[in-house]
Amino acid sequence: AHATNLLFRTDYMIHDNWSFLFEAGKARTRRDRNFSQFQNYDLATGQGILRTFFARGQEWENTNYRAEVYGRLPGQLITHELTFGYNANERSADPRTQPLAQDVQQNLYSPVIIAPQSPTAAFASIPSAIHDNGLYFSDRILIGDKWQATLGARATRYESATLTTRYEADKLIPQFALMYKPVKQVSIYGSYLEGLEESGQAPANRANAGELLAPALSRQKEIGVKAEVAKNVLLQAAYFDITRSSTTIDSSNRFVLNGLAQYKGIELAASGEINPQLSVLASAQFLDAEQLNAANAGTFGKIPDNTPRQTASLFSEYRLQGVPGLALS
Repeated sequence: AHATNLLFRTDYMIHDNWSFLFEAGKARTRRDRNFSQFQNYDLATGQGILRTFFARGQEWENTNYRAEVYGRLPGQLITHELTFGYNANERSADPRTQPLAQDVQQNLYSPVIIAPQSPTAAFASIPSAIHDNGLYFSDRILIGDKWQATLGARATRYESATLTTRYEADKLIPQFALMYKPVKQVSIYGSYLEGLEESGQAPANRANAGELLAPALSRQKEIGVKAEVAKNVLLQAAYFDITRSSTTIDSSNRFVLNGLAQYKGIELAASGEINPQLSVLASAQFLDAEQLNAANAGTFGKIPDNTPRQTASLFSEYRLQGVPGLALS
């Protein structure tokens, strides 16, 4: 693969309480790829077919622009922090793939060496393009020392197109959040937001390879608490409920939308310095996810693909006192 990324950003202070930023980016990637999957196998004997897809000259190009004005309107009791912005994302892709895969015999339990394979058919061009433009506004309202509220909205215009499909969506998306600080070191918050997001693109091994699915609306609700229990020691806990689109493979080997999936769970995190030399960051997530697609009895109530029930991570860093600037992590 060959990838090139160009990024630019500038910030300008208009006034003590007002600033402006502009940023732009462009990324281009080109790659060749071989992709294999083992299928049509017999679990008793292990005998099956290794199917290989070849891709040559795949190309992706992304362009992004963002302009934003930030302002602060201070007051004795209420302070407003305002954001006005515009962003545009343009993405084009041509995942050129050989439409006919090459099959060879293989065994799961007694693998054999397979002779080198090479493409034998012309590559199909499957161009697609996505344009995602949005105007957004938010007002973070600080009420005294204990309350903060955020109100915002984004007007989105989304277009996606391939040689065979085209989707357009115009949506006004809200965002709300409320935070209360009973004491200086503790914050309790709740939030609700919506987003218009891509649903995916059919992979090379599906009958509708390269097809873009329709955009779908996702929703997220969250409540949580953050507390600084000691100097530089932060504890966090949150409950979230996310609903977003789900996908499946139909009886014709097509990659298609499959109703909604819901992800509910709890996130826990702790970070801080145990002593001046040792710092720790730990997190865990407990997830209850299921598909809500009642029209599809085969997947209704099942866990979405590649979704774990629990995850956890631990990171620590020890700064050696005898060698300033050297740390083990």
